[in-house]
Amino acid sequence: MRRTLPFVIAAFVLAVLVIVVVAAGGDDAPTAPATTGPPQTAVFTVATEFAYAPDLWLAVPDTPIDVTMDNQGTVEHDWTILSESIDGESEFSEDLVLFRLYAEAGDVVEGTTQPLPAGTYQVICTIPGHFTAGQEGILRVTTG
Repeated sequence: MRRTLPFVIAAFVLAVLVIVVVAAGGDDAPTAPATTGPPQTAVFTVATEFAYAPDLWLAVPDTPIDVTMDNQGTVEHDWTILSESIDGESEFSEDLVLFRLYAEAGDVVEGTTQPLPAGTYQVICTIPGHFTAGQEGILRVTTG
């Protein structure tokens, strides 16, 4: 029994250390920037059927915005900033497009907008049926 007790204690301590190290190590996968806090000069989103995650982005006014979209869906998607909000696909016009980023399924794409003035902009997927299915978000361009 005397020899077993130190072994049990050592095994317990080792197990606790392994748990702590694994929990602290976390996942090395990139994470999306927070959608709260100060506005950014870069935004990130994941596109799937039929949503963006996150679906709210905060950006700095009058500065180009670097946009990264990771299309984790099984079909094509785009991330399109509109100059005016619309309620349905029938209201969409290419004249409303301020910026568009397109990605085939599985692609990660990047682009940079022109500087945008402060305001709230609707972001939609213009692939037919996607906006109707709910694929939209909000880009808030603000000083804070």
